[in-house]
Amino acid sequence: MFKKNKYLITRFDYDRIIKIIAQIKPDDPCVKKIKDKLKKAKVIESREIKPDVITMNTRFRLKNLGNGARNEFILVFPDQRAPEKNQVSIFDFLGTEVFCNTVGEVVPSANRDCFYLIENIIYQPEAAGDYHL
Repeated sequence: MFKKNKYLITRFDYDRIIKIIAQIKPDDPCVKKIKDKLKKAKVIESREIKPDVITMNTRFRLKNLGNGARNEFILVFPDQRAPEKNQVSIFDFLGTEVFCNTVGEVVPSANRDCFYLIENIIYQPEAAGDYHL
């Protein structure tokens, strides 16, 4: 796998994530990873984000490259987290990994025993014109 030098993030998501980070323990590994992504990110307007980028409130499908299983998830803010509904927080390992990544990229599982292909995006708020989500 390779490291991205630049991520794309909407100004709306960026501003909300920065506010949340200020209230979370700074030594959390997911917070550190999100901060790293934000440092490398190019902040753009919501209308400019490509439809294949995972933004906040995006519904996406992952394929387990080990066993071929497919699952849908929604990337949400911590207060909306509901694992039983496949709503993963941006500060959960999986949420941190997929955030700002694009269809076709591969991300690891939390214990790194398997990898997931970001197979497709089912719904991205910005692509649907829902700039307020």
